[in-house]
Amino acid sequence: MTTTGTLTIKTDVTTTGAQTYNGDIIVNSDNSLETIDYDTFTQVGENGEITKTTVSFGDDGHVSKDWKIFTTDNADISFSGKLKASSGSKDNKTSLKLQTCTTEACTAGEVTFNDKVGFEFIDKDMAATTDERNSYGIYSNLTGYNQDNFYRLDVNSKTTNINTDIMTWEEQIYRSPVLVGSNDDSLIKYAISIDPAVTFLSTVGDSGDDGTHTLVVRAIKLPSGLVDPAINFDIDKIGNLAKFDPYALSLINDDALSLNFGDFGSLGSFSGSVAGYSQASGVRDNAYIVSYSAPSISPVVSNSSSSSSLVDIIKSLMEEGNNGSILDFFKNLGSTRGQNRTFVKSIEILSGSEIQSQGRNTESAPADQCVATAEVNFEINKEDC
Repeated sequence: MTTTGTLTIKTDVTTTGAQTYNGDIIVNSDNSLETIDYDTFTQVGENGEITKTTVSFGDDGHVSKDWKIFTTDNADISFSGKLKASSGSKDNKTSLKLQTCTTEACTAGEVTFNDKVGFEFIDKDMAATTDERNSYGIYSNLTGYNQDNFYRLDVNSKTTNINTDIMTWEEQIYRSPVLVGSNDDSLIKYAISIDPAVTFLSTVGDSGDDGTHTLVVRAIKLPSGLVDPAINFDIDKIGNLAKFDPYALSLINDDALSLNFGDFGSLGSFSGSVAGYSQASGVRDNAYIVSYSAPSISPVVSNSSSSSSLVDIIKSLMEEGNNGSILDFFKNLGSTRGQNRTFVKSIEILSGSEIQSQGRNTESAPADQCVATAEVNFEINKEDC
């Protein structure tokens, strides 16, 4: 199914093939609240296990919502235009579930967000004019606001591509691997939830090998909020993003509503939990701020070796027949947490003749030592002699 132009959707959408939305999509909000089961997630202990609880109608804490569900049969769901809820979305708790399968783990199908999802906010670190910031960049812009944001956004697919900024009222849940890219010149993308939680149940990485994108995740409790903010993820599953930067914060009183999105100063504090780390002290822990620096490769060519042979070696490392194992190794060398930055600065690739020149040759090698020939040996042991 392919659509063009602005479209208002009032029901669930189920297709066997892909769903491609080329124009803006407005999901209609209504007060016909449904009592379907849904999942909540908690993370206890520093980088602890994320626990799922399925809440059914009649259970304590169950909240009826206006649900819209888009489903495919292992096929893509992509949004090239803006994706929003209509007026009434906060009061009706209008929620959107996107799934490319109906099982717990999808084996095919991608969900892609290529344009704004929810309220088109301007974060404190975004470039904007004064008028733009006054209209879209202040917490008070959300006071009494009752549209655009979905109450809950729940995504299950083989891969989820976030190429834009996303805001929701209550919670964002990403059940599958997330790749962060860009639909414009900005390499920094934002996922913000108000009164709030954001949960990543799988990996989060960059859409490219070089790790140039940053994902800023904010869970913000407004003064009227009742639930502490939480951002749930496994630190070890954060991949090659330039930076994964999570903030959970609470605003103290209505005076803070005049601040820009992302600011709080003395009118708020870090609170709730991030990756299971308590922020009761009001201080962020560098352990859950993950950065990545791509390693460099410095070929060393000696005067006695053939440069063409070295080129052949490098080409062979990059060949598809290697199944990406060496490239994956290079990609994962640079992962860092907080201030403890450790990564490989350079890798030297030697040709066979260079290995010889560094002490392994037929004239000086003892009888029980292996000898490198002019061919390249990356692993040498006695059994190979």
